[in-house]
Amino acid sequence: MPATTFFNGTIRTDAWSEPVEALAVDQGRVLSAGTLDEARAATGSGARQVDLDGAVVVPGLVESHVHPIFFGLTQNWTDCRSTGEYSIADIQDALRSDLASVSDGQWLRGWGYDNTLLAEGRHPTRDDLDAVSVDVPVVISHISAHFVVANSKALDLAGIHEDRPDPANGHFIRDESGRLTGLMWEMGAVHAALDAMPQPSESDIEQAARDAADVAVRRGMTSIHDLAVGIMAGDDELRTWRSLAAQGNIPLRVTGYIRADLAQEYLNDSPDLFAQPASGNYRVAGAKLWADGSIQ
Repeated sequence: MPATTFFNGTIRTDAWSEPVEALAVDQGRVLSAGTLDEARAATGSGARQVDLDGAVVVPGLVESHVHPIFFGLTQNWTDCRSTGEYSIADIQDALRSDLASVSDGQWLRGWGYDNTLLAEGRHPTRDDLDAVSVDVPVVISHISAHFVVANSKALDLAGIHEDRPDPANGHFIRDESGRLTGLMWEMGAVHAALDAMPQPSESDIEQAARDAADVAVRRGMTSIHDLAVGIMAGDDELRTWRSLAAQGNIPLRVTGYIRADLAQEYLNDSPDLFAQPASGNYRVAGAKLWADGSIQ
């Protein structure tokens, strides 16, 4: 695409300055943000001229922390996010509405509940999810992804029984009598359930990455930061991003921070992992470590 001059609109370069008259860009770089004469001088003759006809131009959003493949996968899960006055009964109704679509051998998955926004002011329990189904394994993920809740069927299939000890980096929450509530707290416990589920295929992971990137672009983002590459699908996530980058199929900049344990493995095999330049809108910039859970 040739250099382009935008004019005759409200062009804002930031949230504080007055709008400029015109904007000149070329190959993804701003050449000039000022008067129309300055913009045309920066692009030269032959540049594409775009009359905005009063439209507004603002800088693209730089998103600072997201899990794009997790987000993409959730598009096929039950939405349990709180909207207004929301209760555990509403979550149960949402799950029941999707129950008939679960095929044999599959699990019913939900995501996005927030105990701090529910009318009951607590996490759902295995009993709440057993009321949805005792035959189909049901797991719902907290909005932070640092908790999941499973029904009795899912606990059984995952081998999480009353006498199973807590993992080193998580807890299987129990009630006053010592019975498992179905709530798993922090990633060691969370993955005890998630790893027992049918895993997404390579095509599922690629579609999830594509869907997340497309949503980000539609919402005005020009850059996103994947904080914990591998958190949902392990090695397949980095392979997927690099494959899409090689094909030129990432429509915005994606910066990856590798899940800490995977990062160590990768560094053993490729010591220059974090020194590699961006390729096809994708780069690895660091690793993610955490020690203190989530804000909830």
